[in-house]
Amino acid sequence: FEVALDDLMKRELPIDVSVFGSPHEDFRLKQITVTPKKVRVSGPKTVIQELENIKTQMVDIRALKTTETRTVSVGNPGSLTTIEPREVTVDIDVEPIMKEVSFEKVPVKIGGENADGFEAKPNMVSVEVTGPSHLLNSLKAESIQVLASPDPKASFPVSVDIQVSVPEGISLVYTNPGKVQLSRREVPTADSQTSKK
Repeated sequence: FEVALDDLMKRELPIDVSVFGSPHEDFRLKQITVTPKKVRVSGPKTVIQELENIKTQMVDIRALKTTETRTVSVGNPGSLTTIEPREVTVDIDVEPIMKEVSFEKVPVKIGGENADGFEAKPNMVSVEVTGPSHLLNSLKAESIQVLASPDPKASFPVSVDIQVSVPEGISLVYTNPGKVQLSRREVPTADSQTSKK
């Protein structure tokens, strides 16, 4: 009887990264890159010519919160095949999920000297901010500073822009209203005190 010898074949094939799971709920998978992108495969022609890619071992990305780099092995399609290199580097890039949150009735603080001598109308505003959901989930209205600073030389009452300070990593979208009216606070005089008696 005759023994049919299979021809030897060499090819370069792309890497297919096998991923299991999903990142943490506040993050999403941005991209996965692999280095090198291809590996050299050699073996029986009947096996090699059927291959479209070479898969890696399973990469677990469950609950991932940060970008990671891992070294993983590549699978061998058969006992008579060889692969070079046997390991590849996988970069798993995740990014935070962004969202917007609104806060109603954030108090307006008066800045500058003699702040107690002024009052703002309205004295509360609505603030909308945007940022990573893992930061916004724990954000409280008290962490947002809304400031109105009077110009002592201005003729009161006067309309001024408000300034908003938010924690690092969070951005202001808008305030409603964007301006407040500042007026001098009425200070009771001795005469008015006497008239009340």
